[in-house]
Amino acid sequence: MNKIKYIKGDLLKSNEKIILHGVNTEGVMGAGIARAIKDMYPFAFNTYREEFEAGNLQLGRFHLARAHGHEGPTIINAVTQTLRSRRECLKPVSYDAIDQIFHDLNNLSTDRIAMPMIGAGLGGGDWNVISAIIERRAENYEPVVYILPGMEIPSEQ
Repeated sequence: MNKIKYIKGDLLKSNEKIILHGVNTEGVMGAGIARAIKDMYPFAFNTYREEFEAGNLQLGRFHLARAHGHEGPTIINAVTQTLRSRRECLKPVSYDAIDQIFHDLNNLSTDRIAMPMIGAGLGGGDWNVISAIIERRAENYEPVVYILPGMEIPSEQ
């Protein structure tokens, strides 16, 4: 169990080697940080679309995307939500999916995984619930959450 380390700054301007973000099951990175990652790291979107076309975008799974030549970070596309539930006015983030993903991340060979407040923005989830899941599941890596300037760092729980 590892506590989340919070850093004020822009995740996409950091020098993090591994960046995780939430994606949906429907092959679209149209808003939020997913859109920013699509624009900045097209290889991450290409991997995501390949997984979509292969029918592999299932809640609770993640896919690694690496740039050719390994320049830039490894992007983890973590399938945490559906768009269908957003259209039905329900919270699209799945806490069960987040739980499974952060459990399975223990199998990666890494010291640190950086991310936004996954699932708590456009995903509509409660950060108190999500952060508790992350901290309970993170055993073999340090979870690092970037908070944009002007936003408050969540208080210790």
